[in-house]
Amino acid sequence: MCFWKHWRVKRRRGSCYPESILPSVEYVVRIDIDDLLDKVGEFVVSRRMKGTVEDNINVFAGQRRLRIEALGRIPNLSLNLLGGAFVEKKHTKFRQIDEATREWNGEAVLMKDYIGKFEELDNCSSVAFRGRDLHRVEVPYKKTIATKAEKDKLQRLGINLDRFIENNEASLQGIIKLEHKPTMLNYWHMVLEIFPQAVGEPIKRVDAAWQRNMVNFVTQEILTVKFEVNPDPVPSIHKSLYHKKL
Repeated sequence: MCFWKHWRVKRRRGSCYPESILPSVEYVVRIDIDDLLDKVGEFVVSRRMKGTVEDNINVFAGQRRLRIEALGRIPNLSLNLLGGAFVEKKHTKFRQIDEATREWNGEAVLMKDYIGKFEELDNCSSVAFRGRDLHRVEVPYKKTIATKAEKDKLQRLGINLDRFIENNEASLQGIIKLEHKPTMLNYWHMVLEIFPQAVGEPIKRVDAAWQRNMVNFVTQEILTVKFEVNPDPVPSIHKSLYHKKL
């Protein structure tokens, strides 16, 4: 069953969408996350969840852990950057749909073109993560290398083949990165991507055992334990980081 089917929503036309979070032609098309991490350090992103925060937290051996089901789709986890125009308590409840979810690429956006392309959720909350816990963090995983072509590819990537064990299972190192992907109705939208190597393409599906291996590490060792509720402080994102000219 679709994750979103469980949400209760208000009538689309009865909602007043917060235009303050819309993209502007005065903004850079993509915020440089490495630059953001360097200049802000403790920047914060949030993740929307169905229900209350307590609905989505379990306690194991005295440790509070976020329920995996609360996270939704991984990889390509959808998040929002806080500290700029996006305010967690005011804006989390608005969800874009249809054409409004399309990636923004610098064009002018008029709200009148997106009437009926968003919903206001009645039953939601959010948790937060520090950027340093989600950006350029190494992800160990194991992968069985069955062919010479796969071994040759690893060698070209600079992977040390001495790490192979007898059954051809390699211990490898991937990485997670935050990427700024503004939508037509939300400039502050970001995603968490999982990469098998520091360069190249992120994984899009979780079909193979090694992909499940990576996703399980990110879920169990990072997302379900390194979350915050009502993060304080939330550092401000200075306009120089997202305005074209200041």
